[in-house]
Amino acid sequence: AYHDPMLKLSIMSEEELTAIFGDLDAYIPLHEDLLAHLAKATGQDGTVGQIGKIVVDWLPRLNAYRAYCSNQLAAKALLDQKKQDPRVQDFLQRCLESPFSRKLDLWSFLDIPRSRLVKYPLLLKEILRHTPPDHPDTASLEQAVSGDTNLGFQMEKFSIIQAVLADINMKKGESECQYYIDKLEYLDDRQKDPRIEQCKSLLCHGELRNKSGT
Repeated sequence: AYHDPMLKLSIMSEEELTAIFGDLDAYIPLHEDLLAHLAKATGQDGTVGQIGKIVVDWLPRLNAYRAYCSNQLAAKALLDQKKQDPRVQDFLQRCLESPFSRKLDLWSFLDIPRSRLVKYPLLLKEILRHTPPDHPDTASLEQAVSGDTNLGFQMEKFSIIQAVLADINMKKGESECQYYIDKLEYLDDRQKDPRIEQCKSLLCHGELRNKSGT
């Protein structure tokens, strides 16, 4: 509804659309695979008797979203910039007024993957809450929700899903840090410090102003 029409109408270039939309189609097989495993485990009564192993095996694959989430800051900045183009603004407004959008703007759709990721811990805890202690799934679900996982970069108590989200957040933070480093403007090359280029954590960002606000 957005990508292909804007490309066909030459409202944005393919490069710009790729920078904004990322490679969303690449994540479809990931979720189709989960659906296939659930369908295979579904009984004749329409229920899934055991989901624990399926979830434990599948959750680490959500790390595939690192690239998409890491690109969100740059994608949002480019989208906001392109909205200054009357053709882009007109197209997006027409989409917003169409029934398919449900009154949601484009960024609301593009942010869905990130917003859904952070809901997995709550979903898993809810499934575990309704799982009897003696059920075969209990151990696997506890591992997914509150087990110990070594993230590689630090040793802490993380569940499988927490480890996945922590890794995505770390990569997202590094990407945001690099985004603002690239935006820095220097009056003199002597102001550049190699330690800035090596930074991985963003503590603050914005324009420096004096007491008079300039």
